[in-house]
Order: sequence, then structure tokens, then C-alpha cells
Amino acid sequence: MNKKLITFLLLIFYFSLTIAQTGQQQANDTLSQITQGVGISGDSLIDFNALKQSSTDEIFMLKTELQTQKFLKNIFLVGLIMMSIILILILFIYYSKVKGVINIIEKSEKEIEIRQLQIDKLSLIINNTNDAISIAQADGQIIWANKSFEKIFGFNPEQKKVNIFDSQDPDIQKMLEKCRTEHVPVQFTAQMTNENGEKIWVQRKIIPFVNEKNEIINFAIIDTDYTSLKLATEKKHS
Repeated sequence: MNKKLITFLLLIFYFSLTIAQTGQQQANDTLSQITQGVGISGDSLIDFNALKQSSTDEIFMLKTELQTQKFLKNIFLVGLIMMSIILILILFIYYSKVKGVINIIEKSEKEIEIRQLQIDKLSLIINNTNDAISIAQADGQIIWANKSFEKIFGFNPEQKKVNIFDSQDPDIQKMLEKCRTEHVPVQFTAQMTNENGEKIWVQRKIIPFVNEKNEIINFAIIDTDYTSLKLATEKKHS
């Protein structure tokens, strides 16, 4: 716990005890004065000899009043001490909770830093691979792609809408439907046309990502350009 907070609480407890001892001593002094020949008249002290003229009942009432005052003072001081203890407990609990929250925040910040480092490394790998890597929504619309995507297809999917489920090949359509309904990765090779109107051959792998309810939230698409290999193979067999 903070040293200043501990010092403050100890001071409160010390002053409470001092007030209690002072009140007790004052009550004892007053009662002693009565027994030694000093009485009370209003707010001032008088000689006890004058009180001999009063009735025994008045003396009894005076002592009773002093005892009552002493009792009330003790009750007040006990209450003050109890309030001090409660205040100490409240401050201690509050400080503990604040410290716990601070620890959680510090831990969260470290986790965020670690995750950010992992994301930066992953981003570095993704943007420096020759394969086109993209992310599509549940409806198949591509919403993000790396730099290699633009090199292979000749355009940026953020500027032109592309849907990974657009295909005229019946066999590919069956695989795409399987990917959407059974939530399993699929892979196929297809002939496509780039932005310049040139034919390219791409091996595409589609990986679905699902949530806790087994609902597809995104698709990861990895496209490998096989155009050079395809052309070389065709030239060899021609």
C-alpha cells in the first residue's frame, strides 16, 4: 500500500485514541472534584460545602448526569473509532481494487503489444510472398488483398468488386458449394482473365473461417500463379 496512505490512516487512528483518552480523563477529573468538595452550578464550579444545603436527591441527580455525560462521550468515541476502522477498511479495499485494475490494464497492454508484433510479422510475410492472398466476406466479396494479388490479376479488389463464387465451371461450382455448406477448405486450378484481358492459370485454395455458432464469417483465399508453368507445359507438348 502507498506509504502516504498508511501514514494518513495511522494519524486518524492515533487522534481517535487521543480524543478517547482525553474524554475519559476529563470525566474522571470531574467526578473526582465532586467527591473532594467541588460541585457544578450551571457552567461553573462551586464549593462542595454549598452543596450540603441541597438535598441528597440533587446530589444524586448531579452524579447521575455526570455518569450519563461520561457514557455518551464513551459512545461517541467508540463510534468515532469504529468509523475510523471502517474508513481504513474502505480505503484498503478501494486501493486493492484500483491496484488490481492497474495490473489487468498493464497485462492487457503487454498482450496487445505481443499480438501487434505477431500481426506485423504476419503482415510482412503476407506482403512479401509471391502468392496472392485475399480475404472475402461470407457472401464471397473480396474486401482485402496483398500486393501480389494486384501483380497477378492486374487490379486492386478495393477498387473493383470481385466475388470468389463467380464461376461458370460446373465442377468448380460444386466445390464452392461444398465449401459454403460443409465449411471445408477446397482447392482447384482454374483459367481466368486478368485486367489486361490476358488468360492466366491459377491454383486457388479457399479456407472458410467460422464463429462459435458454426457460421462462416470470412474466407481466406490463396492464389498461386501457374501461368508460366502451364505455357511451358503446353509448348513442350506442342
